[in-house]
Amino acid sequence: MVKDKYVWLVALFVAGYIAWVATSGFLASATMFSGSIHDQKATRMQDIGAVENLIVGGSNAVYSLSAERLSEISGETWFNAALPREGFTQENMTAFVDEFVNLVEADKVSTVVISSARHWHLGKRDRIRESAPELGFDGIKTSPFWLPSQSLWDLISGPPAKIFPTIISRQGDLMHDATDLCQPNLRAVKTEWATDGEIDSLLESWLPLIHSRFPNAAMVITIPSRYTVDRVDPAASRDYLERLQSRIDSWIGAHPESAGIQVSIVLETNYDDPSLLCTTGGHYNSAGRSLRTDALFELLIEKGVTNGR
Repeated sequence: MVKDKYVWLVALFVAGYIAWVATSGFLASATMFSGSIHDQKATRMQDIGAVENLIVGGSNAVYSLSAERLSEISGETWFNAALPREGFTQENMTAFVDEFVNLVEADKVSTVVISSARHWHLGKRDRIRESAPELGFDGIKTSPFWLPSQSLWDLISGPPAKIFPTIISRQGDLMHDATDLCQPNLRAVKTEWATDGEIDSLLESWLPLIHSRFPNAAMVITIPSRYTVDRVDPAASRDYLERLQSRIDSWIGAHPESAGIQVSIVLETNYDDPSLLCTTGGHYNSAGRSLRTDALFELLIEKGVTNGR
């Protein structure tokens, strides 16, 4: 009788601990913005089915590019698979892309747009290379699977935890109006064109990943539109485009298995209208997103990546 009592106590403790770990893991993700975006995009991927074109990259693409709008004006199916901070680590981004590959016919994806602010944003330089593999999608060190990732007591005793509602649409777009996301921040964002070494880091992050997972896809490296008060020097922009093309050519030359790979570059238009901002200079609200998305599509037509409708 006593022995049975202890067995039940141990079983009850184990069951309670498992529930604690599972619940804290769910809340740690559901109450954090980047984790919620990842989880909801992963869910949308299961429902989308066939996809012809894909957007990847960082938060500028999360906020400021619309797969739904591109689908509408192109007549093809797009999905926005971009993540804040590009998943914070290369390991995270790779795992997320692989999730997508497992759910669609990857060889039928014809275009992948790579949209990263690492071209010009000083705060995001080499973020992926410097990040540790144990960081989660929120940039916080993840706990082992058998430990609670966030204490329930902290959630109960601290500020009330907010579980994000549905903020991702069927095609992976951020739903700006679903929650109070847009709080424009007009502080200057420190920018400077990436060095050759930083360009190489960006290319090494994305080109082999996309080419290996979507072998028939043409890649478009877009230099994202941003809000800026000062006009960007066109000569400096041309110099950067030339350096970027040179580094792409060098990368392809150094990887014989990538012979024949199609990589296009587009330089997007910047805007000086603060009413387009959702948060910082690289994050647009729904109006800014529509403006940027339409302009990007015109650039894709100019480059011959798509013929339009």
